Amino acid sequence: MLPSLNNESFKTLSWILENAQKGFYLYTASTQMQRYVAEHFRKPNVAVYDYSRDNAPFSFGVLAQWAMHQDAKIFFIINMQVALREDNDIVNFNLSRDLLSDINGIWIFGMTPDTDNRLSRIAYDLYSFIRIQTHFEDEGIENELPVPIISDIPSGKYYDSYEEAFEQMQRYEDLRDELMALPLDSEPNRLLAAAVTLNNIAELYTNYGRYDDALILLTQILTIREKTLGEGHPDTITAYNNIGLVYYHQKDYTKSLEWYMKAVEMFDKEHPNIAAMYNNIALVYNSQNNYAEALKWHKKALEIHEKVFGKEHLNTASTYNNIALVYDDQRDYSKALEWYQKALEINKKVLGNEHPNTTATYSNIAGVYYVQGNYDKALELCNEVLIINEKVFDKQHPYVAKTYSNMADIYRDQGNYDKALELLLKSYKIRLIVFKGKHPATIKTYNYLKYNYFKLNPTKNETDFEIWLKEQLNNG
Repeated sequence: MLPSLNNESFKTLSWILENAQKGFYLYTASTQMQRYVAEHFRKPNVAVYDYSRDNAPFSFGVLAQWAMHQDAKIFFIINMQVALREDNDIVNFNLSRDLLSDINGIWIFGMTPDTDNRLSRIAYDLYSFIRIQTHFEDEGIENELPVPIISDIPSGKYYDSYEEAFEQMQRYEDLRDELMALPLDSEPNRLLAAAVTLNNIAELYTNYGRYDDALILLTQILTIREKTLGEGHPDTITAYNNIGLVYYHQKDYTKSLEWYMKAVEMFDKEHPNIAAMYNNIALVYNSQNNYAEALKWHKKALEIHEKVFGKEHLNTASTYNNIALVYDDQRDYSKALEWYQKALEINKKVLGNEHPNTTATYSNIAGVYYVQGNYDKALELCNEVLIINEKVFDKQHPYVAKTYSNMADIYRDQGNYDKALELLLKSYKIRLIVFKGKHPATIKTYNYLKYNYFKLNPTKNETDFEIWLKEQLNNG
């Protein structure tokens, strides 16, 4: 089961977030548990920096620049074991303590216990700065934490733009080639460490559509793990699952199912994490329009989630949402609304009304009202989402752009092309800033802009549109 949110570690961290004003705090946990804890406490005033996402050593300059660009007073810096791999990194971290403390805020550092032990040996005086330290046991958390469903912007996951992500991928090339060339008779721990780094690179490739490159790395990761850990090890099974995910993104559903089924066959059927695999299989069937099979697998996952986590847990809400999506695709809108509402109630209760998961569910419900022709209700919900997103993020965030586009669709279908054009222009300006001009979301918005422009101005031509758009952009 997941750790009880009432256990002493969660109580301690809750107290810190509610009462502390400034200072350093530390918690130890596995990589996944660190992410789970940080996600649980994520609020509008909380920012999270996950070192496992870029595999970089500790740098005060990078961390300080990131912190100063966050509208937050609480900073979770997690998976420090990645940043503190070398003794010199630990020394740099220790030397940066005064500089970090000058940045007003609550600093909560997450790391694995072994890194904590190394830190205490090499930089023991740092612990005079640590006000409270706690530990979270890893009691079997999900491989995939719930994430907002409304995001159609893969370049927004870890980087501000595709260009930034591309630069990061280029920096990885030499390291990738070195690790791929590592002989399979190397020391097992060295091979497994290489597999972790290769997996981070493969994840980055997957997020940005470099699927063939991701598959090459994942195949090598699988070879390493089968050799060192065996076929039935959870990390090996995770590699099967990750390969299935890439094939899913490539829309090769036959191969995706093949790998997902292989993962399920080898996984402990009593383990709660198998529910995530059931959901993955369901998503493939749904993509094939095999709704009956999709519902069957989602409900297998739901049975596990309700039994293990209860009916008011985020993982349960995520499965409710997945079931609603199937009914939505089937055009069974009454059942879709029923299941979306179940997910919404849990998200509001656990995460609050202003969390991205909650606003994502609002958007999904608005989408149902939209296809039903209930435009007033759809717009009412979209306006609520817009207000929340502008408050929680900022007025130039991709979620705000997405909401503008959703509202523009509604006004367009009502024949109000003027209002649709106004909202699409707002969306386009944001996406130009965030994603630049060549991103698919920017191009899509550009095409919708053009469509609505010509609906309002049927006698105009392409040149007229370009002149009009340039004027609008120059006017801010």
